[in-house]
Amino acid sequence: MARKVIKCHFNHFLCFKPLSAALLTLVAVLSSADLSAAEKRVLSGDVTGGLDGGEYLVKSALSVPVGDTLRVGPGAVMYFGQLTGIDVRGVLTVAGAPGSPVVMMSANDTAGAAEASQPFDWNGVRAFGPDAAVFMSNASVSNSVYGVNVGDSLSKVELRNVLFRNNGYAPLVRAGEIVPVAADTAVNIAWNTGAQPPEKKVKKPKAERRFDLKFIVDISALTVAAAGLTTCYIGLSNTNTYYKHYIPEGNTGRFSDYYEDKIQKNITVTAIGAIAAGVSLSYMGLTLFF
Repeated sequence: MARKVIKCHFNHFLCFKPLSAALLTLVAVLSSADLSAAEKRVLSGDVTGGLDGGEYLVKSALSVPVGDTLRVGPGAVMYFGQLTGIDVRGVLTVAGAPGSPVVMMSANDTAGAAEASQPFDWNGVRAFGPDAAVFMSNASVSNSVYGVNVGDSLSKVELRNVLFRNNGYAPLVRAGEIVPVAADTAVNIAWNTGAQPPEKKVKKPKAERRFDLKFIVDISALTVAAAGLTTCYIGLSNTNTYYKHYIPEGNTGRFSDYYEDKIQKNITVTAIGAIAAGVSLSYMGLTLFF
């Protein structure tokens, strides 16, 4: 009898063993899913202090108020939901490391997301006002609207080894102007910080001198004035010389007529030179006021 009861219990164990295994597997999967979800810390609203390495899910726009600081540490991966981003009015410091960067991407980049990630998925990092400061190093920003959008030219910005990928409107904007950024190239730039970017400086082309019509006319007038003054000087010198030969007693009438003719011609030349110089200098004087 005892042997029969043992056999019966053993048969029941064999029958329920597959069901037990299935239940254990389901519990393990659910536990794993809960653990995976728990690994992503949910963020929203005003955020200050420090965010260590790990995964973060941003469900509504983050804000760094004036006077506060948010520091994102190495290895942090931030998944941003639709219409979210980081609005900076205080100080945002994204401090990744060469082997452990900070990654900012769309929530659609999460494994198993219903939709594929694409540009314009989230707003990006936006700085507002002269008190805002954005410091980013060893980081990447992808699938956002603006990447980094600095609204005020007085905001402090320093980007070191920052990659922008697949951002919709522009990777980098400052005071409404798009800053050119080469594709898949790390950005190193600094504004209002006094820091110098490590990349090789590109020499600015020398500004070409602009020879417009006014400049050409002014040069021409100056040349005419110089020529007129020179002619006037030569005419006066010759007149003086011929006059000395014309006056002395003992000169015949023929010589007197000769020198008189020379004197009259040089007086005419002197007058022409004086008129040309006077008109040219008067024109140049007028151009100073127009």
